[in-house]
Amino acid sequence: MAKKYRDRVEVFGRSKDGKILGGIYSGDKTFGTFGGGIDNDTILQAGKREYKEESGWTLKNVKKIPGKPSITPWYREPGAKGGEYEKKYPDGNRTFFLVGDLHRKGKKASGEDGVSRLQNQRLYSPDEIEKLLAPHSKLNKAQVKRVKDRLKAFKKIGSYQEHTAAGNILIPGESIKKRVKSIMKNKVGDKYNEDMTEEVVSEAKQWMPQ
Repeated sequence: MAKKYRDRVEVFGRSKDGKILGGIYSGDKTFGTFGGGIDNDTILQAGKREYKEESGWTLKNVKKIPGKPSITPWYREPGAKGGEYEKKYPDGNRTFFLVGDLHRKGKKASGEDGVSRLQNQRLYSPDEIEKLLAPHSKLNKAQVKRVKDRLKAFKKIGSYQEHTAAGNILIPGESIKKRVKSIMKNKVGDKYNEDMTEEVVSEAKQWMPQ
């Protein structure tokens, strides 16, 4: 029998200086971003829609982060009750991770139930996020997997950053390599070497349509 998962998205919204808009989950005290279920739309459409509903921000340059989706069993905050989705999709959640650039802030939202589970909402630096996504002893097995998958997706955003900095060019070959080379030279100066360009180009090509 085929597994029945609730497909959903989580979106990392980036500021111009590379910080991520998010907050701290009230239950497990780890870092989280905005997202929700995929309902009769594509992954990218769902990501943009849910992000705006949950955060109030619109996004541009939204891309799916390369890699397999995160599959986890249902988890409820203490005291919460199971809903219709748990009955309809008994095998848990299947989460796709996206990243995009913060574009325009509108009316702030607070989640479907009127109370967002994300506390201390603000822009977080990469160092802060990595610390907040470090598994700790109070997490159960399902929570640990969720946190590790979220951290793995987050760490891939570096190649997205270089890719969009290269003009968001989605064509393979020398054009993107030359742009990345120019960016890397300006970025690291005298420490630049060709291996840096090769590594960034290799990662950036993951973001191109297959």
